[in-house]
Amino acid sequence: MISKVSVTNFKNHAQTEIELGRVTALVGPNGCGKTSLLQSTYYLGQLADQTVERVFSRERDPSHLVRQGCESFTVTLHGQQPSATAEQQPSATKWKTSVIYTKPSQSTRNLHIEFEWQWDNEESHRADLIMGETLANAKPNHFIIRVLKQIIYFKAMMVNLSAPSYSEQTLPQIAPDGSGLASAAAYLMTAERERHQEVEAALRTIVPTVKRVRAKPAKVTLHERKIFSVNETRVPIDEQREVTGQELIFDTIDADGLPAHVMSDGTLLALGLLTALWSPASPQLILLDDVEQGLHPLAQRRLMHTLKEFAEKQDRQIILTSHSPYIVDELEAKDVWVMATDPSGVSQVKRLSDHPDAKRLLSVLTTGEFVGAVGEDWVVGDAAPAEEVNA
Repeated sequence: MISKVSVTNFKNHAQTEIELGRVTALVGPNGCGKTSLLQSTYYLGQLADQTVERVFSRERDPSHLVRQGCESFTVTLHGQQPSATAEQQPSATKWKTSVIYTKPSQSTRNLHIEFEWQWDNEESHRADLIMGETLANAKPNHFIIRVLKQIIYFKAMMVNLSAPSYSEQTLPQIAPDGSGLASAAAYLMTAERERHQEVEAALRTIVPTVKRVRAKPAKVTLHERKIFSVNETRVPIDEQREVTGQELIFDTIDADGLPAHVMSDGTLLALGLLTALWSPASPQLILLDDVEQGLHPLAQRRLMHTLKEFAEKQDRQIILTSHSPYIVDELEAKDVWVMATDPSGVSQVKRLSDHPDAKRLLSVLTTGEFVGAVGEDWVVGDAAPAEEVNA
């Protein structure tokens, strides 16, 4: 399991550290750093099998991610690998791994990414990652690479969840923005029937009006960019081609054969989440952003029951962000981290159970009611403006 996430000088995080359980919630106002904490973890995971320039490009350019006035940022995961001794007594091997970005000098202008790892209190190892390389080039412990590959991030846009899709992948995956849901779900229906049945059963628990989810062929227009050489000059040409993909349709207690685009946002979001969770890729750490969007309060509670049960039975971990007391109500205070920004705009975080009145108030309030009653000011009440923390 991953036991802790530490972030230094990433966006508005000067020094943030949270401990993880099976299901961990981040709560707080908009702009306090909840999403950026998920993103930092996801980017580290992506480096396991994607190149440096692919992970850190465009809006992800590290120069946009490093905290203002700082020269570097660091993202670190701490974890434990369960094992057994010769006497078959349970034990665990501790490990940690970091990605470190340092602003390039004016003389080089090259992207400078370092990868560091430590296994079972051995001497730490550090390697430079250059353009075209993944973490595999640094040859870290294989268990660490496997954990990083199994981190997924999900913050869906409704228009993507409802759209027909096409995939040339052997194992279609739903994208973080919800694209490709139809292809990923259709794959489960045909190649992983038991998984699809579990998804349908979980969806009916959350949205009881849904009886069945099916897929049918649909035309999908692909937009592609090709590069042509004209007189030794590379010229990009945008092209379109039409292919046959999949479209989702729903059978409900009211009607059969309803296209995805007429379904409620909450239904589509729940199906997208469940499809990502039950993917054959077996994600180990699932990062869920704005998990409650479009869901009725009762459906939010049912979703949380499903997530907790999934994490426990499948030996998975989930970090989610939420603004809903109904989501938080389903967790213990020790699994809820409250975030806020101090007067200098730096993110601060504390565990809800560390509130001075937690023991007294939680005897009469639910976790969600407690969050609503105490707010976030207590997190930064005695925090001084953060000074620069250099990695």
